[in-house]
Amino acid sequence: MEHVLIIDRIAEKLDLVKTSHKDARSGIPRQSDHNLTETENRIISEVRNEVVQEVAKLKDLYRKCSQTHESCESALNQNRLLSAEEALSKSDTRLEVAERDMQSATAAYNQFKIDNNLQREAELPDMFQQAAFAFVIVVIEGAINMYFFAQGSELGFLGGFFLAFIFSLINVLSAFIAGAFCLRYMHHISTGKQFFGIIGFVLFCLICLGVVAMSAFYRGAQDELINLGIGQDLGRLTWDRAKEYLLTLQVTKIFASLNSALLFPIGLFCAILAIWKGYKVDDPYPRFGVMRQEKIDAEEHFYEIQEEFQAKLQEKKNSYTKTLLQREDVLDKARKQMITNYDSYKSAVGHIQPSQEATTMAQTLLNKYREANNDIRANNPPAYFNEYPTVDKCGDQDWTEHSSVINKLGPEIDDIEQRCRRKLKEIREHIHDLQTT
Repeated sequence: MEHVLIIDRIAEKLDLVKTSHKDARSGIPRQSDHNLTETENRIISEVRNEVVQEVAKLKDLYRKCSQTHESCESALNQNRLLSAEEALSKSDTRLEVAERDMQSATAAYNQFKIDNNLQREAELPDMFQQAAFAFVIVVIEGAINMYFFAQGSELGFLGGFFLAFIFSLINVLSAFIAGAFCLRYMHHISTGKQFFGIIGFVLFCLICLGVVAMSAFYRGAQDELINLGIGQDLGRLTWDRAKEYLLTLQVTKIFASLNSALLFPIGLFCAILAIWKGYKVDDPYPRFGVMRQEKIDAEEHFYEIQEEFQAKLQEKKNSYTKTLLQREDVLDKARKQMITNYDSYKSAVGHIQPSQEATTMAQTLLNKYREANNDIRANNPPAYFNEYPTVDKCGDQDWTEHSSVINKLGPEIDDIEQRCRRKLKEIREHIHDLQTT
């Protein structure tokens, strides 16, 4: 208890020195008196009331101490702390799947190089560009053929376009296949595949040569039939008459035609260009470029998922770090408040019974009163001025109970504080792990 404050408060309330002087002038107490004066009884009463109030306050201090005790327990018993690995665990399996796919594609690519005795990296031409160029060849050759065919066709440009498109498509497509598949398989490590590549290349080249020759023959035949006087009436001939006229045609004359002479080299040039574009559609070695492209696609997909995952990981790290900091703040504040409330409660309970403290404070106040009274008395003070009464009924029983609580609560508070310190250390270690993970 704050003895000095209580004594000063009572002395001020009773205006102790002035009242003592007033009693002395009035002859109070008389020299023969054995009982306390009214002022002295008031001093004892005020002291008792103050002490009883202080004892009553112990209940409130105990309540606050219990509340912070429970707050610390609650903070300690929150969900367990997650390790950095658990807190940052992958929420989805896309990254793992992408990583497996990348490793699988890389392993397949490297194994392909070993199996096929390849020491270089695969070329990666633009397949779409090569295929688009082949389509352009079809269009260009078709346009040239259309011009020549339309001159001798009874359907004019429409008929010429249809025939030109058919011849160009077959020619360029066959040449493109010869370059894209057959010519490239001639580089294969397998002798059998090399053989089939050569056979296929020769076959498709013959197809291209035949289509180009047929195109030139058809245009030359048109010119020769016109020279024979048939011309545009060819569509109205009977089959027998058509055979008769066709048998009269001479191949050398047909290919001697200027139109056919132009169509043949144009068709061959387009075929050779289509073979080259087909050959360059991928790495010269079959499937080598495809394997590398699959590897690159898998790597790009993995890094894309990894970047997205890293962003989510950082967000999760920041969120959990914030949670840990909040838990640290709550726990540390609860710990400090618990210690403060316990110390206040323990200090308020003290080590001396309330009656003893009240008696001591009453003695101090009575001394002050009696000294002031003696200063202006005309006669000697009464004999009881040397005696001091005991102040009882100051809540000693309640104080005893609180003292018992303090003795029991002390070890519990020490235990909780130690647990709080360990938990705070653990939280700080988790935060450090998160920052370095």
